Amino acid sequence: MNEGMIRVAPLLPSRQVLARLGVDWGDVLDECGLHPDLFAHPDNPIAFADLCRFVRLGANASRCEHFGLLLAHEASVATLGAVGLGALKGAQVGSVLAAMIRNLHLHDQGAVPFLTVDGGKACFGYLVADYHPCGVSVVLDGAVGIIHRIVASLCGPNWRPLEVGFARRQPRDVAPYIEFFGVPLNFDATYTGVVFRERDLHKRVQFARPAAPPDGAFAAAEQASVPFPILIRRLLQVLLVTERCTVAEVADLLDMHRRTLNRRLAAMGVTFRDLADEAAYVRARQLLAETDMPLAKLANAMGYAEVSTFSCRFRHRSGIPPGQWRKQFRHEFVVPS
Repeated sequence: MNEGMIRVAPLLPSRQVLARLGVDWGDVLDECGLHPDLFAHPDNPIAFADLCRFVRLGANASRCEHFGLLLAHEASVATLGAVGLGALKGAQVGSVLAAMIRNLHLHDQGAVPFLTVDGGKACFGYLVADYHPCGVSVVLDGAVGIIHRIVASLCGPNWRPLEVGFARRQPRDVAPYIEFFGVPLNFDATYTGVVFRERDLHKRVQFARPAAPPDGAFAAAEQASVPFPILIRRLLQVLLVTERCTVAEVADLLDMHRRTLNRRLAAMGVTFRDLADEAAYVRARQLLAETDMPLAKLANAMGYAEVSTFSCRFRHRSGIPPGQWRKQFRHEFVVPS
């Protein structure tokens, strides 16, 4: 799986979903410039940018803002392929989720999964790794829907999360979201993920595991490693959410001295500050474009004590202040006339 690619598996229900919504699947493929053969096998890779564009075009063509949720309705651990099924060797929910996070780059190179635990609560979430001009809100809906389905399948039929967060503005019609999740929804959040009780991580997995790994894929998933530059970018994205984005934190997570980390980055021709600034700029543009989060809250989420400091740094990168950038590049669901 190349960087920026994702298995096409999450899009496989799109033909049936669009048909139910009265939309010709082939027309959406044509508009997106994709060939039907791409959907012949769940392991076929698609560029993450193409996935975003396809999902956005599908939502617009069907006039259905919750199109991403509809794609997630039948999702399961198997949606992640060998990564998901291989993770089921873990006996507890927490170990299964950790294995999925560790190996998800084999399924999805366009985003970063994370699991945080704090104050008796856990959050299993999903971060899009790059800024996409077509918008990612519908993709985030699908991702958090898949997360919900996976954790529910692991924990059993009586499991319910505490809340669900969306790093996107509130949709025009929240009823499908309420029906899908059945718990409090937090739009304009700093994260996209499912929040549940920490003790659920210690539950035993509730369903039978596969008898044997298909074609040795489990072993391959378990042994694969993330290339160092990709690993650093993944860590920085997650640490921005937890507001601990420092070279010391990254070095500690990698179990190496910070000087060793800096030397390895220097050998790649970059500095930690280069990568951290780029990760912050990606995240800032996503939150500005996809949410109505006040600038003060957004600046705080980015780790800035003052809005003025955030605005100055953002303007240095974009050429315009964040408020003006939001007006110019705001992503909204637009129903075609």
